[in-house]
Amino acid sequence: MPSSNSDGNYTKVSQVIPVKITLDSEPSKQVVPGMNAEVKIHKN
Repeated sequence: MPSSNSDGNYTKVSQVIPVKITLDSEPSKQVVPGMNAEVKIHKN
């Protein structure tokens, strides 16, 4: 759990995690920012 400061609020901790994105097949529409997706996460 992140440490709290004197005001009683928690300090936000950010991390950058690299991800690999693949498409199962050719999309029927152009892929654009803001679209929804079904996501599967595979752990090695």
